[in-house]
Formats: sequence, structure tokens, C-alpha cells
Amino acid sequence: MIELGCIDCKAFLCPKCFALAHNGHRMLDLEIAYNESFKHCQKEMFEIQDILLPQLRQNLQIKQESVTTVKKQIKEIRSSMRKRADEIIKAIETIFNDNNSMLERIEKSVLGHMDREKEETEDYISYLEELSENLNKGLSSEKASDLITFYWKINKTPRKAIPENRQAMLPKFQEGKMNTVELEKQFGKINMTLEESEEALKISKAEKIYTDDTGRCNLQLSKQTVKVRNIDLSVFRSIFHITRMKSGNFWASDSEGNLNQFDPKGKLGKQITTGRSSYGYHAVTNEGELLYAEREKKAVFRLSTDMMEKKIIDTMCWVPQSIYTSKISGDILVGMGHESDWEVCKLTRFSTEGIKFQDIQKNEKGENLFKSTHYITENINGDICTSDTRGEKVVVVTKSGKHRFSYDGHQAQLEFQPCGICTDVLGHILVCNGFYGFCSRFFSIHLMNKDGRFLGFILRPQKCPGAPNTLCIDGEKNLWLGTEDNSSVLVYKYLENKDK
Repeated sequence: MIELGCIDCKAFLCPKCFALAHNGHRMLDLEIAYNESFKHCQKEMFEIQDILLPQLRQNLQIKQESVTTVKKQIKEIRSSMRKRADEIIKAIETIFNDNNSMLERIEKSVLGHMDREKEETEDYISYLEELSENLNKGLSSEKASDLITFYWKINKTPRKAIPENRQAMLPKFQEGKMNTVELEKQFGKINMTLEESEEALKISKAEKIYTDDTGRCNLQLSKQTVKVRNIDLSVFRSIFHITRMKSGNFWASDSEGNLNQFDPKGKLGKQITTGRSSYGYHAVTNEGELLYAEREKKAVFRLSTDMMEKKIIDTMCWVPQSIYTSKISGDILVGMGHESDWEVCKLTRFSTEGIKFQDIQKNEKGENLFKSTHYITENINGDICTSDTRGEKVVVVTKSGKHRFSYDGHQAQLEFQPCGICTDVLGHILVCNGFYGFCSRFFSIHLMNKDGRFLGFILRPQKCPGAPNTLCIDGEKNLWLGTEDNSSVLVYKYLENKDK
């Protein structure tokens, strides 16, 4: 009777076989192994049947409906292009007809002059022929008096002027220069791809939030970073993550699982207790609701404005490390590590209702992008920026999940362990260097452009507070910094108005 399983040989055994051939091998109790396998298979089936398949079927239906919509829209665009082309052709034909009419009038006038000149020349030839004939008669006369009389006669009559042989004055056609750019302006242009059009529109709207009335961002980097105030959060010994709200209030957390709301001056408001976390594990939706991840429960919870808690995402065998809500689309981004190997990490995009529809884990070569996903933010162009503390780099991918670049610090610093990260209205990426327990002489805030080029230090090691953990930008475009060694939020001004 089969009662055991040999782990080393991957075989199922009866007690006799164990005693004869597998003694000393590692054994499985089949009942325990069966129950564990059954549990895992149930979990997988639940994810497939209740989460993945319904979502994919819904996605398929949306895609099928989108195909019809896209074909209709493309047809309308093509019709508009044809109409515009016909209008331009009609305008060119009008210009041609106007010029041709003028050319016909010029042709009629020039040919009329030439016909008259031709008649004058023919008349003059007849005149000369008649004169020559008379001269011939005079010269052939035998009487001297006849020749003299004829000479006197023609000498008294002035000779007609020879008609001028004038060159016909013809018009010239001055060709216009074919300027494709100007013609394209008149015709129009397809200026965005189909797959990016909707998202580009959202990004464009998001960028306009940060610009002045002329549509031109009126800010630039200051020559120096200046601390403008402290916001004391005395209930904390350290600050590991800050999430700002549109109202000006903000949520802050320490490493003990305390997650509290404060007003702009630091007055304590709502308080909740969560699992211990030292990462960016909470975010605020565009509607003002709090989202936070529970590592032990492997879930993401939503806390409504009236403090009603609801689990919206079950991460199954993945342990949530960080969370971010897109200001462009409202989607929820969750950074996770696998329960059996935390260096196998991924970013997963969920809808606002908690339905998964995108995993970002590997690059084009099939290599893992992340070793950790401790803090997440989004740039104004839709890029997703992740602090990979274990991998000692910032990983930036496009909204579709394609790897754009990785930033592994500046050569002036020997060590780089990124943690808190944010972006500003100019598309800059700001990141803390110095996870807790890190060497203090490298504590700093790095600034790079949207393409990953290092621009400078917002705070150099000599001026950076100890163990900087978290960053965010307030409504006045100032930088907020939370650290392990300080119970205050430190506020810095690093951007200035161009007109100053």
C-alpha cells in the first residue's frame, strides 16, 4: 500500500520499498503533502477562475468592441483626410484657372500685335516691289527726260519707314517653392499612434495641471536648496513614508505600523494601526481614499474617507512591499516580492476596483528587472520609477512595462541604496540615497532628468539629514523629506519662478 513519498527520488512508496531501497532518504507524509497540494491548487484555481479568466474575458470583449470603434474612427480620419485633400486640390485648380485665364489674355494681346506687324511688313514688301518695278521702267527708258522726270517724282515722295522687327514680350511663370512642411500645415497631420493616443491625452492633461495659463511651465531649478520649515510629528520617532492629499493633509508612517493623518501644520488627525513596514506601503487615490498594503496578510486595503476599511486586492503568494496610485489613470501599482524568494519581484497594475491587468517583471532579454520594489512613483510622461534598494538602483519603465533605463548613483558616491522617490512638475526624478543602517557619509538626495541623466544633488551628504527615507512634493512645489533620525517633516525650496 502506497503511504510515503520519496523527496530525493520523486517516487511514491510502500513501507517495504522504503525499507529496502530508500532507507535514509527524505520522506513525505502523503496525507500532509496531499492537503498542502490541494490547498495550493485550490488557490491557483481560484486565481484563474475567479480573477484572471473573468478579467481576461472582459478585456477580450472590450478589445472586440474597441476594434469596431477603432475601424470607425480610422474611417472618419481617412474621410477627413480625403475631404481636406479635395479642398486643397480644388484650391490649386482655382489658382491654376486664374493664372491660365491671365495667360490667355496675354496670349491674345501678343498675337494681335504680331499679326499687325506681319501685315505692316507685307505691305512694305508690296510697296518696295512696286517701287522697284517703276525704277526698272525708268532705267530702261531711251529718253533722258523720262528718267529725270521719274526721278524727280519719286524723290519728292518720301520713302515709307521700314517696319520695326520687335521681339514679342512673353510672360514668365515663376514657380513657387514646394514646402512640404507648410503644405502639411495646410493639409494636417496624424500626430499620435493609436495605442498611445488615449494615454497621451491623459498625460497631456496631467502636465497642464503644473503649467501656467500660457501652457508653459514657469519654474526652474534654484541655485541652492533652502529649508523653509519643519513640521513636527512628535508622535513618531522616525518617518518612513509620507503620502500627501489634495486637501493639504497628509498620511505618514513609521516602521512600527503606525499610520496617522496630519493637517499641514502637523496636528494629529485620524490614526490606524497596520503591519510593520519600512517602505512606501501607502498611497492616496485621486478621490482622497487611503490605500495601504499589509505584508503579513498579503493584501491591499482601501480606507474610505469615513474610515470604512475594505480589502480590494489579494496578492496570493506575493508579498506587497509598496503601493502607488496613478494621478494620470487612477490605476493602482503594487510592488511585490515572492513569498519564497523576496529577490523575485514585480510591479503589478490593478484597476481602481482591484482587478489585475498588467505584470511588469522582466526586461526584453527575459531577465528580472527588480530585486526589490520598496518605493514607487510616476513621472509626468507616464514612466514608472521604482527604488530597487537591494539591486542598488532606480529602475524606470514605460507605462507599457518596457525598460527605459536604470540609474545606479553618481560616481562621486561609492555606495547607492535608493529608497524614497518622487517626481516634480518639470519631470525631474528625486531619490533618497541612504536606507536605514546605511553609511551616513553617503546620505544625499539625487536629482536626475526624466531620461536618467544626473543633474546634481538637491541635498549633499554634508547637509542631508540622517537616513533620508521618503520624499514628496507639496502644492507649492516644495520638497518634503522624512528621515529615520528625525520626527519632523523637513520642507525645502529647490525650485524658483523664472521671472525672478
